[in-house]
Amino acid sequence: MSLRFTIIPVTSYQQNCTLLICNKSNKAAIVDPGGEIDIILKTINQEKAILERILVTHAHLDHIGAVAELASMLSIPIEGPQQEDQFWIDLIPQQIETFGFPQSEAFTPNRWLNDGNTVSVGEQKLQVIHCPGHTPGHIVFFNKESKLAIVGDVLFNGSIGRTDFPRGDHVTLIHSIKDKLWPFRKRSQIYSWPRTYVVVWRRNDNKSVCEVRLPNKLMLPRTQPVAIIYNLNFFYYFFDEIYDET
Repeated sequence: MSLRFTIIPVTSYQQNCTLLICNKSNKAAIVDPGGEIDIILKTINQEKAILERILVTHAHLDHIGAVAELASMLSIPIEGPQQEDQFWIDLIPQQIETFGFPQSEAFTPNRWLNDGNTVSVGEQKLQVIHCPGHTPGHIVFFNKESKLAIVGDVLFNGSIGRTDFPRGDHVTLIHSIKDKLWPFRKRSQIYSWPRTYVVVWRRNDNKSVCEVRLPNKLMLPRTQPVAIIYNLNFFYYFFDEIYDET
């Protein structure tokens, strides 16, 4: 892979902060540093990575709690999320009180990101995909060469993101998954997309790792392997196919 990564579970939620490293240059980006800077810095040093920037998928506190401090400490820029998540950054004090997290500072990203933008990790480029629903400004990072996607809280292992937070929206999230994430290349036509939806994503060892329900009448392509990092889960999976099991 042109990019390698290390998952760093942080905060009491064990959120998957991710260190992305360009194999050629060893330059790196840290994605969603939600807290526990000492653990993050230790991992960066262990990997001998050269940290260039902070990337943010969305502005819930378990994903941004250490962003301001880390950016200030290392003098590196912050990129993302999409600007619709500004209100969540403004609500950091309320998030701290609600969820019992350590004190965190608000910040303004050096660059808000929009659908179709790209960001750099060393010599590698990540495509930015705007996937609202969990939050209105949620984005996903996708590296085509490595077939690697960091999906934030859009997808979980066996589930999808919550939509009961302020400005979350279930229908919007489903559309984001259908239209933006599944799959990452041209797909056959999907005839409908009900609220209850089953796709079995299969790993190379033939074990089912994620189920999402889809309509019975469905045409699906065979896809190339895609590695997906799921938050709150310590594993990544190389999928060799998606097929209908309804």
